[in-house]
Amino acid sequence: MLMIGYELCEVFKGDRWVAPQAREVVIDPDRVPILTSSIDFGITPFKRTSVLHGRCFEDTGSVALRLAGLFDEHRNNYPSLSIKGASCAEAEASVAPNEPGEVKVVGMLNADVFDRVRQVSELLRAQGVLTEWPFYSARLKKFPNDSLDGPARLPIKLLREHLKEAYTSNLSSQLGVYDKEVYPRMKYALSEWQIIGLLGCAQKVVDGLDGFDFGVMYRGMLSNVRIGELTKFVTKAELNAHLSSAIRALQARDLDGFGFERDLRALDPDSEQDLEKYLRQVLPQIIGENLAHFHGTGCFHKYLHPGNFTIAGEIVDLDSVRNGELFEDDEMVGPYEFHYDLLMAMQQLRETYKQHFHESEEAADIAEAILIDAYSAVRMLSQNITDIEILLLDSALILSRDITSETSLNPIAVDKDELIYEMIRRSILHFHEGCQDAECVGGIVEVIGMVLPRAQRIVSAHLEAQGLGQVPDYLVLKNIALVDLNRLVIKIQQDLRN
Repeated sequence: MLMIGYELCEVFKGDRWVAPQAREVVIDPDRVPILTSSIDFGITPFKRTSVLHGRCFEDTGSVALRLAGLFDEHRNNYPSLSIKGASCAEAEASVAPNEPGEVKVVGMLNADVFDRVRQVSELLRAQGVLTEWPFYSARLKKFPNDSLDGPARLPIKLLREHLKEAYTSNLSSQLGVYDKEVYPRMKYALSEWQIIGLLGCAQKVVDGLDGFDFGVMYRGMLSNVRIGELTKFVTKAELNAHLSSAIRALQARDLDGFGFERDLRALDPDSEQDLEKYLRQVLPQIIGENLAHFHGTGCFHKYLHPGNFTIAGEIVDLDSVRNGELFEDDEMVGPYEFHYDLLMAMQQLRETYKQHFHESEEAADIAEAILIDAYSAVRMLSQNITDIEILLLDSALILSRDITSETSLNPIAVDKDELIYEMIRRSILHFHEGCQDAECVGGIVEVIGMVLPRAQRIVSAHLEAQGLGQVPDYLVLKNIALVDLNRLVIKIQQDLRN
């Protein structure tokens, strides 16, 4: 039984569930101010949720949505709401290969994504993954025109024509300015192939706009603040207020199955010391565990940058998610896609934390290590993990640690007790067990490729420590590392035989 406590003003009165299917509901912006237009409503009631997302807004004045507590079918709370696709101030079309129809309109959303986002969210939330809940969506009946020539309320068909004309006019001016025949000495004159490329983009925009179904999507989250915003707050008090709200929202959730639950519940949301602990230690753990559960559902995000993680550890913006079992048109995803997601999450979190903590390598190192450890602890126990994914996961563990050699024992690059030993041991063992297909070999090659640069640095440090100086020749250094790795491989093979 759904526990819905909200009211859509002017259109739906009382507590009524609206099935979130875009093509079953048509909203008239004259009656409900769902866009950022100022027409008939005075100052816009909407506030941007993030400096990172130009098409996401909060209904701070409860003009379009009067909230009385919002819970999904799993009784999960969603205290933070946002409206995606609600900006009409700068309507402008452009080519975007990752969008439906390969076209994007600034500030607005293609209703074609609604079905995908809803199905992905249902799958993830059913498995306990922390993510967004798209609880309502609608397509527009007309466009409240603030920025384009024409009537104040523009029919959607006419809006498409305006966007096409604006794009082609802008393109024509570019081609005129950079035409080699007109300006033969122009430094940045376009080549024939560049012109062909621009014309191809124009055709994509024209074709894509014909199928662009303008809409908005209401969604609930634990927090609207993304980790990419950590460096954007003017005062620490403002950031702490958001962190405190995120902790309270998480503590109100049933977090059964998450290893971070005990540490989270021990935090005092009003303690500045605990807020710091949450940011440095608990949040990276939440992100790591949540990503592991996300991959456990067979989902691949592809764009896990700081704008797609909230400060509550949620994975959001699900329109890019692919799942071959959920959608017939999607390619099947597997260990390499999961590895791509993981490495991007590690890298982006590292860069964000380093910047937020004033270029502190230590804070970035700790956060990255906590993330990969938490991810590994969950993923290694998953029933659907493959041997290839284990090898790739090992390589990610290696990358998150500085492996050094304190002795000159043979081999000099790495000691038997180091993670590299175990990673190569698994590679050899797996390969000897008969997995000799291209995918398996490719996985082992990638693992060795991850190890080699680290081994080169260790060899260089070893030579310098022995008073032999830095080896200037990259190839010499690489050969030493390769020889050393070969010695290690032989050693592991002997151990396996014994």
